[in-house]
Amino acid sequence: MLRLLKKLPLVALVLGPVLAAPAHAAAVRIDCPVTQVRTEITTPLSDGWWQTPQVGNLQSTKIGKVGGKDTLMCGYWAYGKTVYIMKEAPEGANCTADATGFSCTTQLVVVPLPVPALLDPITYKTGSISLKQTWMADFDNGTTGGQNGADLWFEAKTATARFLVPQNGATMAIAGNRSIGLAGCKTLAGYTNAPMPVEIFRTGLYVCVKTNEGRYSQFRVNAAAGPSPATLELGFTTWAN
Repeated sequence: MLRLLKKLPLVALVLGPVLAAPAHAAAVRIDCPVTQVRTEITTPLSDGWWQTPQVGNLQSTKIGKVGGKDTLMCGYWAYGKTVYIMKEAPEGANCTADATGFSCTTQLVVVPLPVPALLDPITYKTGSISLKQTWMADFDNGTTGGQNGADLWFEAKTATARFLVPQNGATMAIAGNRSIGLAGCKTLAGYTNAPMPVEIFRTGLYVCVKTNEGRYSQFRVNAAAGPSPATLELGFTTWAN
C-alpha cells in the first residue's frame, strides 16, 4: 500500500437556502495542491526491514472518470511510475487540464443568506496554544498536557517522523491559507482522524477541528515546528454554536 503525504489546501463555498436569483457563469481555478509529494510504504514490515520515503514532482494533469463522476487528477512520480491524487470536479462544471491544475467554468447562483446566518457566531474559547512535541492539546478549553479530553496529539515516532493525530473522536481538515470561520468549518469537506505529517503544518496554515465535545474550532499555525524537540505555536477559536 502506498500513501501520499501532501499539503491539501481546500476551499469551501457557503450558500444559504436557494432563492430566486439569476445564474451567472463563473470561472474557477483549481491548482494541484502541491508541486511535490512525499511517498512511503504503509504496509507493516517484519523486524529489520525498512524503507526510505521518496519525494516526487508533479508530472501531469488529466480529467478522468471515477465512479462515473468527472475527477481532476494530478500525477506525481513515485517508485518509477505516476501516482495520482484526485478531487471531484465542481458539479456541472466544464474543466480543462493544464500544466499545474485545472480551469473550470461553472454556473454560480447568487442568493441572499437567511437572517439567522447573518448572526455573529458565539465564541466558546479563544487564545493561543504552545503544543510541545509529544504533548496533547484540548481546543474546548485551550489547555495542553495529558490525554483526558484532548483533541490533538503532537506524536513523535522518531526525531524526523512526527505527526499531528486527532484524539478521542476528534477530527480535523485543512482549510488553507486564510480563515474560513465557523460557517466555513461546518461545510468543509475532508475531516479525518488520520495522522498528518507535521511538515504540512506550515506557518500561516488554517485548520478546522471537530472537537471531541462536538464543537467546531479553527486554529492558525503561528509558528511551524522546527527540528526535534519542537513546539507548534497555534492561535485558535472554538465556537459554541
